[in-house]
Amino acid sequence: MNLTCIAVDDEPAALGILSVYMDKTPFLEPRGTFLNPLEAAEFLNNETIDLIFLDINMPDLSGLELLRSMQKPPLVVFTTAHGEYALDGFQLDAVGYLLKPITFALFLKAANKARDLLTVRNDRHEPTPESLPAVPDKAGFLFVRVDQKMVRLDFSDIVMIEGNRDYITIYTARGRKLLTLQTLTQILEKLPSNCFARVHRSFIVNLARCDALDKHHIQLGNYQAPIGKSYRDAVFTRLEDYM
Repeated sequence: MNLTCIAVDDEPAALGILSVYMDKTPFLEPRGTFLNPLEAAEFLNNETIDLIFLDINMPDLSGLELLRSMQKPPLVVFTTAHGEYALDGFQLDAVGYLLKPITFALFLKAANKARDLLTVRNDRHEPTPESLPAVPDKAGFLFVRVDQKMVRLDFSDIVMIEGNRDYITIYTARGRKLLTLQTLTQILEKLPSNCFARVHRSFIVNLARCDALDKHHIQLGNYQAPIGKSYRDAVFTRLEDYM
């Protein structure tokens, strides 16, 4: 699957690197590069694209402001020299967040993630279900639809689940990352309530996999999930009950 894309950056050197990287990536179809974010905004008002590589700190109109101004924004990968904007990028459901200087390997990884997400979104029109009906807790597993097939997941293998709008990424103890089209609310209804809990508006975790936690994060083996302020008290209460 090919993705149409543009790059927006007020630094000519950085924009040149992004242009080279877009040209080198076989499944990307570049539609333009923009030094001026206002010109990019005008282009986006008249054209539909799949993906933007977008600098954040720009004059007149920042990348964050440009994205917020769009009613139906495309997928976005933020490119910046400033790490302090990472939280803002996360809250805007960015596909990736690349710190300059950007290597081609990291660029390609973000582009591949964008392609995977767009593939999932485009599967909506197919008549096949997002997943099989919920299985009773005692069964110990469920099925989710991944890449045109149904994949069995044991509850005990699920470490955490990350939500991003209308799709989720399931992280397993065996190191798999499974992308499927459904929301966190939908998947939570299919999980055993005694060991799975929502700890953030974008994360569900398996409490049985918890190794450590503080007020802001929960550690689950090699994975880490943020704890939302509004979820904090409930998370600590659930862990106390679980123990």
